[in-house]
Amino acid sequence: MKIRTERKALADTIQWVAQAIPKKPQAPALSGIRITAADGALTLAAFDYDAGHTATIPAEVLTEGDVLVSGRYLLMIASGLRGDEAELVLDGQLTIKSGRSTYRMQPMQLDEFPTLPTFSGRVGVIDADALTRIVGVATGPVDDDAVYEETRGIHLEASEHAGSNALWAVGIDGGARSIHAAASTWSQDAALSIDLPSSSLTAAVKGMTGAVEIGHTDGTLSLRDNARTVTLRSYALAKSRSNWRTIMDRAADGTVASVTTTAKDLRTALTRAAAFGDDGRESYVGLIVEPDSISVRAHGAEDVVLGEDVLEGEMESEETVWFGINAGLLGLALGALGDAQVGIGFATTGCLPSGKPLYIWPIDRDDVQILVLPRTWMGETPA
Repeated sequence: MKIRTERKALADTIQWVAQAIPKKPQAPALSGIRITAADGALTLAAFDYDAGHTATIPAEVLTEGDVLVSGRYLLMIASGLRGDEAELVLDGQLTIKSGRSTYRMQPMQLDEFPTLPTFSGRVGVIDADALTRIVGVATGPVDDDAVYEETRGIHLEASEHAGSNALWAVGIDGGARSIHAAASTWSQDAALSIDLPSSSLTAAVKGMTGAVEIGHTDGTLSLRDNARTVTLRSYALAKSRSNWRTIMDRAADGTVASVTTTAKDLRTALTRAAAFGDDGRESYVGLIVEPDSISVRAHGAEDVVLGEDVLEGEMESEETVWFGINAGLLGLALGALGDAQVGIGFATTGCLPSGKPLYIWPIDRDDVQILVLPRTWMGETPA
């Protein structure tokens, strides 16, 4: 094998493909990246049975070939190359040259590398940027290592939204205290409802561009653009995530009052208040919502007020509302909304298993819906 290709494209592709390599491979071959040179292109692949990444880049193929090398060392080498062009030559060892740098790698057993699943069962097509956006919103509260299986991963579901076909991404935190849901229009061919590891899905979509085909068959989700293909093994479908739509609708219908403010400003105030707490992001802060303002308070022992920020806000009701809330969970919700003007609704119904949540949405659109459960609700305003 002997090929030449653009160095930056090679380095970016290696970095993306390497994300499918497991931290603790079950077999030596699963720690490797397969490199194939043929038909004027270079294809790289990594696979661990739960996730597989395959990517192809243009190359000048002088001699075709196939080799398996350590993914860890290939990634280290690629990050250090500085030339405009890279040359790969397989002659007993794999030699990689770029600029003034030359590296040599010992091949691994190619016949032990598993066969990757192929793309199949197309269910629709979505824009890559839109897919990245909705997955990014849903990922916020998710913990793939959560104790309860029903709160792990991201739920993808095809359903109607605003009269059009939409793909929703939904995430729930490990304590069922927060739900993030985001939607995008897409071209739908078939039904889809599937739960996937959030870390694997996030890594996959960030490297895709243009139109992305989505396939689903035999417990596997496939994503494919014009140069990259991903296969992800799904979780068993959790009932708590499949009921997310009912929970969101109940929260929206049960909202009795709401306040409008800027997500970025409120998040900044939360960060400052949480810094006074002993538990950082897990600290609870007090929010006092009045007709024309929102106060964010940091409380110490015996409810001593350690600090306070007062922000502009507009509330429909003339009543004052006070609640304590986990700064980290509310901060994640607001972070998913960037600089947007947001509405925060106060629900009267117990939509989440443990109580009545805040209902949060961007004012200028309805494709993002977030619930966050306060610690205390509508109590007396602290002095």
